[in-house]
Formats: sequence, C-alpha cells, structure tokens
Amino acid sequence: MTSASVTVRMSNGILNGYHELQIGAAIKNLTFSEVDTKYISGERTHSLMRQCDKALYRAKRDGRGRLYVHNR
Repeated sequence: MTSASVTVRMSNGILNGYHELQIGAAIKNLTFSEVDTKYISGERTHSLMRQCDKALYRAKRDGRGRLYVHNR
C-alpha cells in the first residue's frame, strides 16, 4: 500500500468510529472533518498550513461527515 492509501484507510476507520459513537443527546449534532494532504519536500510550514486550511474549508463546503483527500 502507498502511504496515501494507508492514510485513507486509517481516516475512514476514524470517521466510521466517530459515526458509531453514542454520545448524549445534547451533542449529537457534532460533525467530524479531516483533511489529509501531501507534504512536498522543502515546503515551508506556512505554505503547508495554508494548503490544509483551504482544503478543510473545501471539505466542509462539500459536505460534512466524510473524508476529503486534498490532491495538489
């Protein structure tokens, strides 16, 4: 498996586990968003964080409660 496929498998496991949690009714409307992106060798931290931030907002816009893999 590639590192990307391992990440997707792990993230799907986290997301599925999150959906299966039975927490009190007062907080049952919580959602879970996660973005996975690739670090490019030599990339500055600020640039990586900006890419992650943009991807997270896109993931939330496209629909909460799902896995979004940011390809760049």
